Amino acid sequence: MASSIRATASASVACGVDEAFAYVSDVEAMAEWVDGVSNVQPVSGSDARAGTDVGDVYEYDYAYNGRTAPVRVEITACERPTRLAMRSLSGPFPFESEIRLAGDGRETRLTHAVESGADGRFTAAAFTLFGPVLRRLAARRLQRELADLTAILESRDADGESPADPESAVSA
Repeated sequence: MASSIRATASASVACGVDEAFAYVSDVEAMAEWVDGVSNVQPVSGSDARAGTDVGDVYEYDYAYNGRTAPVRVEITACERPTRLAMRSLSGPFPFESEIRLAGDGRETRLTHAVESGADGRFTAAAFTLFGPVLRRLAARRLQRELADLTAILESRDADGESPADPESAVSA
């Protein structure tokens, strides 16, 4: 992306990498831990119960600055259980997102990186003038989202639910 900002955040969660990946790769669950995301729907690709695959397309509503806009994303990488990436196909601004996971069986390290592109000249100028501040703000937001994700995964694990088990997700 010509004019963009990139932010990264990491967190550790007390659950196995397979369980963490199963939840993170359930794109419809994004509404539970990604700020501003709601009404996630598959557009094309895999059946949600079969898992997410490269080329799958999803649509969701994204609330920001008092507005809500539809966003369409495509899964660009799905390497079970270590990496999930997506990019926007349409929406208020272009972005690419990647979540990497590394685990030792009991704990998983999540690293989330997002690169957001400018949606016009004003945003491009803001990225140029305020890039370092905007990067810090974006990193803080990612850190909050990972904290929410960690809390969800650890509460599910404490309840005896496995995010990898679709039946437990349905009954929750």
